Amino acid sequence: MRAAAVALGVVLAVAPAVVAQDATVSVREVSVARDGDAVAVRVTTSGRPRWRTQALGDPFRVVVDLDGATYRLPETPTTALVEPVREIRGSQFRKGVVRVVIVLEGRADFAVEPDERGLRVVFTRAVAARPEPSPSGPAPAPAGATRGLVYGIVMREERSFAYLWDPATRQTGVYKVGDAFAGGVVETIEERRVVIRGADGTIELKLDDPKPDAPTPPKKN
Repeated sequence: MRAAAVALGVVLAVAPAVVAQDATVSVREVSVARDGDAVAVRVTTSGRPRWRTQALGDPFRVVVDLDGATYRLPETPTTALVEPVREIRGSQFRKGVVRVVIVLEGRADFAVEPDERGLRVVFTRAVAARPEPSPSGPAPAPAGATRGLVYGIVMREERSFAYLWDPATRQTGVYKVGDAFAGGVVETIEERRVVIRGADGTIELKLDDPKPDAPTPPKKN
């Protein structure tokens, strides 16, 4: 179903470097490619990485932190890529932690796909930005979003997370299995769907569900 990736010619790469004793992997390359209808940012490492991710707003961006890693690439931002990716920045955020920041043109669905060569952050669909809500009160609930919305899913070996928009609070937050959400409990987080169990049964929220205009996720420090 997924077409072969076509490189866009925007690649940061250097020769493999010696990994410091306090690091387990080195970042060898950061590249972006079109993959069928999606766009994937590939972070190539010398081994399987340990990583964490978060989505931030203003502008919308995905931050990937690789633990136990060294960064040997240029820290100059790479710009003018392909929608929805606007800019990619990488750096040695602190000793043993590499940070890759993917700045987007607007909000977009994404999923993280780790493998033996590193990981891919796959953006499947851009969502148009909405005007700021009126200060006189909370933003109205998007039409058809009474059950909640999925804006991103992060799959990890030890625990998975989902970025869910709650129609009750009208905010986007990060949830794991067992967390309370929209009057129920998050029962399952899979690659492209989240199952919520409530008093009246289960509700399935899909990453591919249409996304009406929705509030911007809250900022995180």
